[in-house]
Amino acid sequence: MVNPDDIVSYEYVKELAESGKGIIIDVRRPEERDTDGSIPSTVNIPLNDIAEAFAMSPEELSSKYGLNIHDVNDEIIFHCRSGARSQQAMEIARNNGYRSAKNYKGSITEWNAKTKR
Repeated sequence: MVNPDDIVSYEYVKELAESGKGIIIDVRRPEERDTDGSIPSTVNIPLNDIAEAFAMSPEELSSKYGLNIHDVNDEIIFHCRSGARSQQAMEIARNNGYRSAKNYKGSITEWNAKTKR
């Protein structure tokens, strides 16, 4: 069951993306990003790589992917195309101790619909 507190809104993600202060991870395949675009300030770690990535320490994860994660309590937002893969990524991260992982369920589908008005 999905906890509503685990889900973030378009407005919240937009604020983080525009400020460059948030940690937003796109779990789609690179070719999907090429086709559908991406949310500004996101880092791409495909879902197939998430388990390995989040088994790393925050320092290793930050170094390998260019993130700014200080510890496992930092908020991390995951997104994909429609929210299913990002939900899986959030659960993997949480199972590895990253307790503040969240899901942008609207993902790139909602992002594109709202930003291309």
